[in-house]
Amino acid sequence: MIDLEGIAFDLPRATRGYQRFVAGFLGEPDVVPVSAQSNDHTVFLLGLNARQFYTQPTVAVRAQLLVGEYYDLDLVPLSYDVYNIEAEALGQRLIYTDAGMPDVDTDRPLIAKKGDLDRLVPPVPGCSGRMPYVLEMFRLLREYSGLPARPSFCAPFSLAVAVRGYHNLIQDIRRDPPFAHRLFAFLVDEVLIPWVGKIREVIPEAIFLVGADAWSAPPLIDLQIQEEYIVPYALRLQEKVPGAFVMQGWGASAFSEPERFLETLLRMNVPYIYAMDPDPERIGPERYKSFAAAHDRPLSLGIDADLLRDGPIERIVERIRRYVRAGALGGRFSFFLNAIPADTPPAHVQAAIAAVRQFGRYPLREIDRMEFQMPEVESLEAFLRRKGAAVRDASYV
Repeated sequence: MIDLEGIAFDLPRATRGYQRFVAGFLGEPDVVPVSAQSNDHTVFLLGLNARQFYTQPTVAVRAQLLVGEYYDLDLVPLSYDVYNIEAEALGQRLIYTDAGMPDVDTDRPLIAKKGDLDRLVPPVPGCSGRMPYVLEMFRLLREYSGLPARPSFCAPFSLAVAVRGYHNLIQDIRRDPPFAHRLFAFLVDEVLIPWVGKIREVIPEAIFLVGADAWSAPPLIDLQIQEEYIVPYALRLQEKVPGAFVMQGWGASAFSEPERFLETLLRMNVPYIYAMDPDPERIGPERYKSFAAAHDRPLSLGIDADLLRDGPIERIVERIRRYVRAGALGGRFSFFLNAIPADTPPAHVQAAIAAVRQFGRYPLREIDRMEFQMPEVESLEAFLRRKGAAVRDASYV
């Protein structure tokens, strides 16, 4: 087990990365900023116990500061099992393991029968379940780095899936809309508004509070569900907690006219357009850039997590070349490595970040004619030794 105590982090580097990200949100920084979701990869890479990572905020924050520094990410990858927190606080059973992220026990949904909704007691904001774990992570990041956290929460639709089950929820929406709306109203009014409001109270400097909503990605939903459930309840939450918004990063490619779906995001007041593979690969990153520019929004793109894990490096680099070429022109562009799989080789992550750095340096050059150069990087083992940490498992170093 790696001892994370007593490690001195490179805080000037973290500050420069944060400033780069802000500059990239507003215009042209020195180079396209890169961020990542790396919770399970962090656990695997450092040989940590997942139960400890997902229950002990000091372990989670220090580990992700360390991995963010190792990969030279511009934002600390302060990620966790965001889809579970509110559901668990309500009483939903989770399955914990030593090796990976906790998951909802789908065989035992909290609202197995419609009558179960009437028996639910709203959580105490910031106190129930692992809500204190989340708030303490945000506080510790500020203490350790001086930087503000990017708070996140589970969006209404994905929370409804967590406590009701996807198939049950879709049946409710199709066959019993009054019950479905009663469920959504409870989750927004009694769970999310108090909880997200508590996050806002604890992290007042946060510009945005991001509602993660992977379960609302088409074709899991259609435009009718988007219009009747996703948009209205996102706005209902936003009305009570300014700065809170629902982020949908997948699904536009399910439609023959992707812009129809993207336009619904604008109605939810999203501050930027966020698109992850397979959508940019299917419909073209250029289409996203045009839409974002036309509506005065920054753009964030990300490649397929399986491609990042499986490679080869040449394919990773060429995918990034295409996305940076389309997205970086005119600035207001960032790159995101979404949900890095646990067993992703570090060389693949390093190649992806190096490709963004090389192709995305301003002023932009002829990206198509640039030859990618894999940089020499410090091994994980050497990095951990330099930081004063012991290596438990050197399989990837």
